[in-house]
Amino acid sequence: MEQVRTRDFIYTSDDLYFASTNYIHPENRVISFLRYVPDPEGDREKDGKRYRKVGSEEAYSYLRENYPDYLYFSEVTNVEMMGVPLDKVERIIKPENRLLGLKKTFDEGGEVKNPELIAKLMDVADFFHFMADIPYDHLGISGSILPGLQKSDVSDLDFVVYGLDNHRRAIAAFKEHRGKEVYIEEVDKHITVEGITNDYWDFVYDKRMFDESLTKEEFRWYENRKANRGTINGTLFDIQYMSLRESLKSNVIS
Repeated sequence: MEQVRTRDFIYTSDDLYFASTNYIHPENRVISFLRYVPDPEGDREKDGKRYRKVGSEEAYSYLRENYPDYLYFSEVTNVEMMGVPLDKVERIIKPENRLLGLKKTFDEGGEVKNPELIAKLMDVADFFHFMADIPYDHLGISGSILPGLQKSDVSDLDFVVYGLDNHRRAIAAFKEHRGKEVYIEEVDKHITVEGITNDYWDFVYDKRMFDESLTKEEFRWYENRKANRGTINGTLFDIQYMSLRESLKSNVIS
């Protein structure tokens, strides 16, 4: 089986979607976390079926009640963990492949789900490809767009950059050009990437902070300094670093 990295998604034979949370996995399963489950009343749709997102507590209770074989006791962490058994892996969905597939469809004028959101994703990809000189196959999209379960009214862009040098160039390009319109002749586009705008600060603070260790003003200062999160045409995006380590073995922990 091909290597599963952090932020890859796994679709299982039980119609469940898991997000990988590690580069290194046991011999017989993939460490991952349940994200989406089938539900006829769910608020997300794919291929004519409906799904819903589950939080941490519900994910464990859902698996205990319905699919306990996805739970195991880790001797490394000494706690119960989630992990997809290898014989349950139906498909591995990778951020870089998903972005390339969406780009090909979009560029050819094909039909995509939530076209306005995907158009913003293409602008972000084009910005970092041309302004930071990062190959398209070293860029990716994770989050709800990766399995195709995004909602246009709430979904942000979990944008991924593979490789430390690439990520550094991405951050540098974002710092240099945020808030400024740039024209990219190769694709005949005017693109403006912004920092986090005022109407997003409360949302980002509530999403990322789980205690009161930082005030909103302190959090805002640190976020602006890191420059790894911005907005494009009113949609929030992250600039997430992912390792290019392809040689890690998958059977080194238990």
